[in-house]
Amino acid sequence: MKFLGEYIYTLSACLIIASVIFTSVPSGPLKNTLKAAVGIVLALVSVSAFIPDKADTEAYYEGMKEVVFDKNNADEMTGLVMEQTRKLAEKKISEKVGGKKVNITLNENGNIEKVEIENATKADKIVVSREFKIEIEKIQTS
Repeated sequence: MKFLGEYIYTLSACLIIASVIFTSVPSGPLKNTLKAAVGIVLALVSVSAFIPDKADTEAYYEGMKEVVFDKNNADEMTGLVMEQTRKLAEKKISEKVGGKKVNITLNENGNIEKVEIENATKADKIVVSREFKIEIEKIQTS
């Protein structure tokens, strides 16, 4: 917000100075030259908001370091969430099949790649497939 306030302040000051100059100069070739010069100055002021200076560049890189750090933390958190989800799914499936040991393998996207159920019967596989919407081909007996 501070940036926007300074930008509007600078642009307004330039416009006020330009209007004072235009009203004080009589018509003629000098006024046309001043209009061109003021137009160039206003264009530079308008564009300067999008050209970072040295201090802004350093702040940008510091901000980028924080973003990269946050992304690394987010990746770590995603891994933890996937692990907790896997454990919870194993527990729920184990409860459905009478307490049998369950091992779930997830792919890198967090989707279920395979479910291994210890001593699973065909009925166990069907129940798990229907209840948890897992393709029956992914359910195996260990």
